[in-house]
Amino acid sequence: MTKILALIFLFLIRFHCFGQGYSSTDTSIQWGSKELMWCDFKGIPPSEQERGNEAAVTASSVYCKYTFTDDTLRFFIHSFFIKKQSWTITDLEYSLSHERKHFDIAEIIGRKMRQYFMGLEGSFVKKDILKSRLAEFSNERIQLQKTYDRETNHGIDKKKQKIWDVKIKKMLDSLDAYKQPYGKIILKW
Repeated sequence: MTKILALIFLFLIRFHCFGQGYSSTDTSIQWGSKELMWCDFKGIPPSEQERGNEAAVTASSVYCKYTFTDDTLRFFIHSFFIKKQSWTITDLEYSLSHERKHFDIAEIIGRKMRQYFMGLEGSFVKKDILKSRLAEFSNERIQLQKTYDRETNHGIDKKKQKIWDVKIKKMLDSLDAYKQPYGKIILKW
């Protein structure tokens, strides 16, 4: 008998539907399919009082779906940018570079999730522990985004921004083996 469990794991409250292809649509952009441009930020900026010192916001998330079939776990994990929740009041290239790094952070967490799934090969997996670990990834993403903005002062501190640019690139490079969004592993039951 085939057991199937599907989990749609989102780090944001809203999800915009899109095809399974690696492309941009009218609602989202798959990480790595194209470089973000200001024209991709389709959201309406909040009032000056609500946004504080933010000149732009990148809404990004990680989609995770996995299935168990007999002793096989298949997964699909990808990071995406949500156009209608992302907004800007600037057109500065420097600010766009800062926002692109927020999208990269989502991909870093996606790669860490893929690394985790691949590390389960040959092991016994309890579904409740798996769900708990995925929730931890959600918290990690949120905290990393907040730390990035706090330490760079939303990209205003150019010295700290350069440090984070290097840090984010190193994190992505160190997880390069996990950039493939699909995977399949054999488990013990």
